[in-house]
Amino acid sequence: SKIKVVESKPCLSLDWSSLSPSQGDDSEASSPSSSPIEMQICVSQGDKGVSLWRLSKSHSSLVKTAQWEAHSIDEVWACNFDPFDANVIYSGADDCKFNKWDIRGGSPSGGPSIANGNHEAGVTVIAPHPSYEHVLATGSYDEKVRVYDKRNLYRPMSTFEAGGGVWRLRWNKTSGYEDRLLTACMRADFQILSLSKETSDFKLLCRYEEHGAPDVTKLAYGCDWGYKDPCLVGSCSFYDKQLHLWSIVK
Repeated sequence: SKIKVVESKPCLSLDWSSLSPSQGDDSEASSPSSSPIEMQICVSQGDKGVSLWRLSKSHSSLVKTAQWEAHSIDEVWACNFDPFDANVIYSGADDCKFNKWDIRGGSPSGGPSIANGNHEAGVTVIAPHPSYEHVLATGSYDEKVRVYDKRNLYRPMSTFEAGGGVWRLRWNKTSGYEDRLLTACMRADFQILSLSKETSDFKLLCRYEEHGAPDVTKLAYGCDWGYKDPCLVGSCSFYDKQLHLWSIVK
């Protein structure tokens, strides 16, 4: 294992990319490569910054390749690679900004290529769809889930009122279930939404409310889909320190 220290501030989120940097807008490749290559890692930090790292094929070397000030407030809650373009990452922070960065050449020197100011509170999570090339969702402390067409990131296609701060978003990667978005909505429990291809609107499919303990505030914090079962969900809450496994009807 390798340990690298990022100054003295916390690392708040991390994302991996197995795309080659050549697989970008000018490449004929339009989907992630399965060839063994060096992995890229992006990290959002508690010092306004985002950093990029490279993990060697043998996993024996972890090297920081770039770092820059991405936002105007310390807590950069989210950063994600575009799953279809290794030259693009997204970041979100407590300054209410959702930014797109062009990382060709390393640290962006001219600021974000797109700075979105639609959010009414901190941007906590960014979720590019793993198989719908132009779809991306964001979550925010403003209690809204927004879905964007990546070709126009200035205005969301639709907005869903979750009723609580949106801390996690997870698209279902299984064929036939790709429209489903799992959400951790803090004081509004865990919710599963369905995205309409026709209208780009979200529909609430179900809500899981079983977390909690006597005299303890429940806070829906972490969630993900099962690896082999597309209807299995794992969820965890903050104050009651619980992990639940539950299933939805197929």
